Order: sequence, then C-alpha cells, then structure tokens
Amino acid sequence: MSNESLDFQKSSETSGNYENSSPFTFTASTNQISHLADVFSSITSINSQALMIITTNGIVIYSEYNHICNVQLSIDPSLFGTYNFYSENSVNSLQDDKELRLGVDIGLISDAFNAAASSAVSKNKTKSTSNNGNSVTANNSVDNLMCYLTYNGEGHPLVIEFEDSLMSEKIEFLTFYLDIAYPYDASNTQEEEEDEQYNLVINHSEIQFEVILKSDVFANLLKDLQQINTVDLFIYISNEMRQLGPKRQKSKKSQKSGPLYLDKQFNFISKGPIGHLKLMFPNEKTILEKLNIYGKDGESDDAELKPVNTSLISCYNFGNFSKIFKAVKLSIKCKIMKDLSGILSIQLLCKNPQLANYSGTLITFNMLETTTVVDKFDKNEEPEDFERFHLNNIFDDESYEYIKDYNEKANKRVTVPSIESTNIREYEELGGEKDEPPILSYASFRNNSRLAKTHNVQINETIYEGDNNENKGRKNSTEDAKDKDKNIKTVGGAIEIPLFL
Repeated sequence: MSNESLDFQKSSETSGNYENSSPFTFTASTNQISHLADVFSSITSINSQALMIITTNGIVIYSEYNHICNVQLSIDPSLFGTYNFYSENSVNSLQDDKELRLGVDIGLISDAFNAAASSAVSKNKTKSTSNNGNSVTANNSVDNLMCYLTYNGEGHPLVIEFEDSLMSEKIEFLTFYLDIAYPYDASNTQEEEEDEQYNLVINHSEIQFEVILKSDVFANLLKDLQQINTVDLFIYISNEMRQLGPKRQKSKKSQKSGPLYLDKQFNFISKGPIGHLKLMFPNEKTILEKLNIYGKDGESDDAELKPVNTSLISCYNFGNFSKIFKAVKLSIKCKIMKDLSGILSIQLLCKNPQLANYSGTLITFNMLETTTVVDKFDKNEEPEDFERFHLNNIFDDESYEYIKDYNEKANKRVTVPSIESTNIREYEELGGEKDEPPILSYASFRNNSRLAKTHNVQINETIYEGDNNENKGRKNSTEDAKDKDKNIKTVGGAIEIPLFL
C-alpha cells in the first residue's frame, strides 16, 4: 500500500514538472499603474474577453465585438522598469519570433488596476497631509506602488502583484483558450491570403481618405453627439476647390471669377430623435492637421490611388462608434482612415505625462460602416444618387437655388424703389428696370406701383399737397390723415410680399 502511494507521488511530481516546464517565461515590473488602468478601461467597452499576446516587442491586447468592430492595444516595453521574455532552452537570437498567447478577462484586470491606482492616490493624499502639507507627486511619492506581472506559459495563471511599503496584494487571473482569429497575423498560405481579405483590418494600399486631428476637440464633439441621443452618424469629408466671392450675381457686369482656395470640411451629421444635426469640425491647421482624399486614376481595378479633390460621406451606427469615447479622452492625437471596402480605422496615441521619454500607447479601433449608398457628390456623374442622398446639402446654404430662381424672374416683376429717396414725379415716371433692386421699406407698399396698376389692384393712396416741383407739402400729421380717410380705398385682394431669409 505504501509502495503504491510512493509510485503515485512520483508520477504526480513528474507530471507537475512537465507542466511547469514552459518554453518561455514573462516577467515585468512597473510603477505606471494609473496609465495602465486608464488604457485597460478604455477598451473594455468592446468586449470583456480579450486575447493577450506577449512578445519581446511589448504586450498586445486584442478584442472584437460581433465581427463588426475590434480594438488593439499596444504597450511598449519602455513603460516597464523591467521587462523579461526569455526561455532557458532556446537561443536568445531566436526569441524575437516567439510569443505567448493567452485569453484573459480584461474587465477583471482593469478593475484590479483601477482599485490599486485609486488606493495609491488616497494614500498619497494622507501622506501629504502628514508631511506638513507638502504635495506628493507620482514620480516622488512617499509611498510608491509597484506592480509585478508574471506568466509562466500555457496552463498557468497570469499573476499580478501590487506592492507598497505597507502591504502586498497578489492576484491570480485565470487564463483560457480564446477561439478568436487575430487579423494582424501574417498569411503564409494562399488560403490564409484569401481569408485575409475578409478580416476587419484596414487595407493600407486602398486608403480612401486620411485625417489627422487633435483628440481634445474630437472628444468634445463626441460628447455633444452623445447628449443629443445620436442614432446614426454620418461623416462628411471634402477638400474641393471653391471660389471666393458671391456666387449669385444677376448682373453680367458683376460676374467676376474670384480666386480659388482649398475648402477642407470634416463634418459630423447626427440623426436621432430630434432629426438631423450638423457639427462642423474646425479646419484650422493646428486642429485639423491633415485631410487627404484618394481616388483611382482610371476605371480599371488595377488603377493606382492618387490624391483627388472631391467629397465623401459614410454612415456608422453611433452605438458602436461611441465605444471609442474613453480612449479618445486619453489620447493626444487621432488618425482616422477609411479604405475602399468600407472599413474605418481610428488610431489613438496616448501619452504618459509621468514619463517624458515614453513613445506612447497606441490604441486602434476598426469598424464597418452601416451603409454605402453613395460616396460621391457629383451631379454630372451620379445625378440620381445625388438627389436621393444629400444629407450634407440640407445644411448647406449654397444648395438653396430657389433664391436664385426668384431673382431670375425679374422681368415679370417690377422692382419698387424706396419712397424716402425718390420724389413723386420721379416715382411716377419710373419705367425702366434697375440692375440692383433697392431696399424694400414699409413706405414703399403704401403707394401705387406699376405692378399693382398692371394687375388692376387698388391699394391705399396717400394724398400730398403743395408744390408739384419740389414736393414740399407732404402731410405727416395724424389729424390730416384722419380727414382724408374717406378718400382712401382698401385693398381687395392679397398682396405678395417677398421675404428675404
């Protein structure tokens, strides 16, 4: 009986040694806990389960939601004080191509880092009050909190330990196999290359537009879109050449071509319970650093993409688009790209103020657009789609051409001059049309006009007395006006009054 127990003990020890013998081991330590807590919490909106990839070049965390949007978090090794990725049985030169992949619950890891960061802040405040009110910063804190990460390979938990001068907290997070395809893997076979075409990753060889902007203004814009309960979000981008000066001139003498300029527009059109709302992103160079649109030079599929001047519009579900809000608030710069297949990529660079030499943490969101009705606004090429889908034009003053049509019918309408600048004789002898209509006043509608005489319409008549040459006898007192009421005739029909909005 004792011999059997000894044999079982030996077998268990050998099996345990086999499990513990992992080809690679990862250990790291850092005191930048608040930064890790922020970046981890910014990607939990996509999915709580994530794929963690550990290499010599850093840590990558990838997660996706329903194959319509995904996120990748890249942490550089320079964020850690110590970063070790080694194997006792392999050569150091071959470790660059090796990696460790494990499935983790990023939501639980984020909660642990947030709890540790908040406790460190409260302890620092307590220490600062005990040190005669001296403020304590994160770099020179009385109680510096350290974090240690350890992973020994497949079958082992991810161990995260928080330690300060008062206590040490060790947490073991279960790791599991996550059946998820990592779209950034390099394809080795032809089948993998065909499957790569359907991955939710932007194709850099087919970029349709590229925008670089400041993240703080972008975060305020997303906050406004959330407050108005946006359902669908339309992104309108344009870099067309426009002409300075007024565009609606009736007189041929005033039709002069102004100088051309590049009009960059990056607008967000919200569709929700209150209707459509347009938010225009500032186009200053310091805020909107780059805006380029690319198009094919020819009609063939093999034609190269070159910079063009045109307008594009795309639609996205705001429920998925708003998942980037936390990450945008952390970042300092944002890069937005879209390819010809309809994949939108948003790259966010998050700096750490406590580490001046840190290159930054990169967060990349990829998502699909919900509709591709029409991407061009060109009446000559696509007139039907242009009339059917012109959301951006409903906010553009230049699209209201009915004002121009009204002025073009001036030959059927007689312009009425201002009575204040014209005497009675000149007013009666007025017969020609002017190039520029005068300003309409209320007094001009109280006198006879050629338009009223042509249509046999009787309007109120104001009686004047005095010299006919200089028109000095105009009565303005209310008492004389009452005496002449019996000679005033009322209007028998409606008067058309033009409104200038």
